[in-house]
Amino acid sequence: SPSKQVSRQNILDLVYQELKALEGQIGVSDKDLLNAHLQSVEEMEQQIQLMSQIPAECTLDPIASIPNRPQHYEAIGKQQIDLMVHALRCDLTRVGTLQWSTAQGGHVFQNLDLQDHHHHMTHIPEWDDSPQRIVDLANVEHWYAQQFAYLLDQMKSVPEGDGTLLDHSLVVWVNELNVPWMHTHDNIPFVLAGGCKGQIQKGQRLHYESANHNDLWITVLAAMGVEVSTFGHPDFCTGGLTGIL
Repeated sequence: SPSKQVSRQNILDLVYQELKALEGQIGVSDKDLLNAHLQSVEEMEQQIQLMSQIPAECTLDPIASIPNRPQHYEAIGKQQIDLMVHALRCDLTRVGTLQWSTAQGGHVFQNLDLQDHHHHMTHIPEWDDSPQRIVDLANVEHWYAQQFAYLLDQMKSVPEGDGTLLDHSLVVWVNELNVPWMHTHDNIPFVLAGGCKGQIQKGQRLHYESANHNDLWITVLAAMGVEVSTFGHPDFCTGGLTGIL
């Protein structure tokens, strides 16, 4: 039907005339940014169209469908990263969250030649006695580090004011557990990346004894210009962490 044909038409085609009119009203540098942005949006649209061509019999239950589609895990994740960076770039939002799988996700890293799903790999106490399991888990974490690096690279490629989007942002990478099979929340490592407009001291590794995670979020809020004394339950707050700002 005509309505379906319009809905499937390239979004950029629908606003082409408006974009052409806008080009005549902006400077050279802004025009270059607009063209780069449009090209990137078009590439993302093409990627999403390819990924959306799923079989009609595919279940819509995310818990059932995602583990059965491990070959799309990285591609979908990168699409989410690209969409988030574009939303930040266009000031559609100033906060973004990306969660890979779920706490009990059944993703199998076939691209790393693994047969067991990640959640099961991290919940067998005997993994301490298995050198290969340690190697496998390290390879998984290295893969996630590569995706984190991709996010940072995408943000770094976006010019913004006197620097880049990454220069003006703070990115936090964290896992919800320390020792997975014991479900411990002590000594969880956090990675802070980005310039945060000079509010964060970069290039350092800090260790805090008996510090609460809530205190880190108090510090992050302070870096963003929001001064608070508590975050979450007040019983688990002692104030911002030293050495970060």
